[in-house]
Amino acid sequence: MRLNCIAASAAFLFITAGCGDDEDTATADLNTFVTFNAGLTEAVALKTQRKAPVIAAFKQLTADAICLNEVWTDADAKEVMDAMKATHPYTFREKTVDTSKLTIPCKDGALVVYLDQCFKTKCKPKGIGASACTAKSGPCKPEYDKLTDDCKYCLAANVVQPMACLGGARLYTDEGRNGLLLLSRKPLTEKKYVAMDTMLVKRGVLTAKVGQTKLLCTHLPADLSVVPYPKGRPFKSWGEEQAAAITTLLKTPQASGCNVLIGDTNSGPKSGTIDAEWGDNYKILTSAGFSEPWTDPKCTWCKENPVTGGKANTWIDHVMFKGCSYSKYTYKRILDQEISVTSGGASLKTRLSDHYGVEVKAE
Repeated sequence: MRLNCIAASAAFLFITAGCGDDEDTATADLNTFVTFNAGLTEAVALKTQRKAPVIAAFKQLTADAICLNEVWTDADAKEVMDAMKATHPYTFREKTVDTSKLTIPCKDGALVVYLDQCFKTKCKPKGIGASACTAKSGPCKPEYDKLTDDCKYCLAANVVQPMACLGGARLYTDEGRNGLLLLSRKPLTEKKYVAMDTMLVKRGVLTAKVGQTKLLCTHLPADLSVVPYPKGRPFKSWGEEQAAAITTLLKTPQASGCNVLIGDTNSGPKSGTIDAEWGDNYKILTSAGFSEPWTDPKCTWCKENPVTGGKANTWIDHVMFKGCSYSKYTYKRILDQEISVTSGGASLKTRLSDHYGVEVKAE
C-alpha cells in the first residue's frame, strides 16, 4: 500500500506529511544527512523505556534528510512524525503487512514456556534484549539451544507474542512492517517503495527525490547467526539473502546526478580496530559506485554499548554517495550518548539504541 496524504484514523495511525508535495518545489538539494537504527522493538532491550529519550533526541537533529530504521509500529511511527513535523514536515513510510501464518509451529510447548520465563526473569529485568538473551553467552542460550530450527525461527518472528508459536504464529516480525521512515525538511517527490525478497523481516528501500538529489533509505538483512535460515529458499544463508537484497537495491532506478544511500546495511569494511561485517557484500555497493569518504570511521555497533550484548565493533550504518558534486564530506558519529532509565524499580545506564547514528555534512 502506498501512503501519501491520508487522514489519521483507528486503522491508519500515521500521516505522510506534505499533502500536494509531489510537485518538485525544492529550490536546493540536500546538504546534511543522518542515519539511525532506533531499535524500537521488543527484541532490543528496554524498548519502552528508551522510546521517550529517543524521540527527544530526534527533535535535536538539524539534518536535511533523516533515514530511520526499526520504527516498527504504526503508533511509534506516528509519534515520531508528530514530534518532528515542525522541522521535518515531509515524510515517507510504506506500510507493509504480513497476513501469513507459520505452518510448522513449535512442537514442544513446555520448552517455549520455559524459555519465555527464562527471558522474563533472567534478561528483561536486567535490560537484556531477547536477541542478546539467546545469543552466545546469553543467560538463556542453553534453553534456546534445545529448540528445533523451526521453533527458533518462529520465536524470532514472534518476539512480542512468543506463545503464538504454540499456534497462530506469524511468518514475519512486527506484523510485516519494514520499520523504515524517511524524514525531510524539504518536499519529497517521486516517492517509491521497492520490496526485497527476504524472510523473517520485510525488507525494502524507500526512494524519493529532493530537487535533483535521489535518496535511498534502507535496512538490509542482518547476520542472524542464532536463527537458522529457512529451508526451501533460493538462498542458503542470511548472507546470501543480503547480497540478493543489495542487487535489488542497485536495480532501483537511480538519478543521473546525485544519489545518497542511507541506512543500516548490516555490512561494512574492516578499518583499524573496526571488524568487518560481511565485507564482501559491502564491496558490492562500493563496486557499484557508492563511496563513503569517512577518513576515520567509528563503530556504530559497539562492544561498549550495553544494549548490543558485547558483540564485535562494526561499522554497519552508512551514508554513501554516488554521482554527487560535493567536494567536502564531514562525518561524525551521533546519538551515542548514555541515558538513564528505570526497569523493575532499578535505575539502569544504557544507550538510545543498540546502534549509534551517523551524520554527514556535504559541501
